[in-house]
Amino acid sequence: MASVTFKFKKNPMQVFQWAHLDVSINNDPPIAVSWREPSTLEFQPGAYSFQMSFQYLGKACGKADVHLNILENENYVLTYKPPVVMFSGGTVTASRA
Repeated sequence: MASVTFKFKKNPMQVFQWAHLDVSINNDPPIAVSWREPSTLEFQPGAYSFQMSFQYLGKACGKADVHLNILENENYVLTYKPPVVMFSGGTVTASRA
């Protein structure tokens, strides 16, 4: 079994604009992941696509995606950084823990 930890670098100017990040895995309906502290999920080995965004005024904003080939017994960290301009894209970086 492998794991993915979600971490967020929130822009201080956006502190009151959302309560969680929406993470869609392989185009499934999104799950809400807290930005306040890292969250870890377990995964079977395989290829995964992660799409991240947050809701602002009823719209998905700060969209970012990353594709990850998860290997057995490996731990990964996905770090999401929101955009400075609300309706532009965010960034996500992947690394091994």
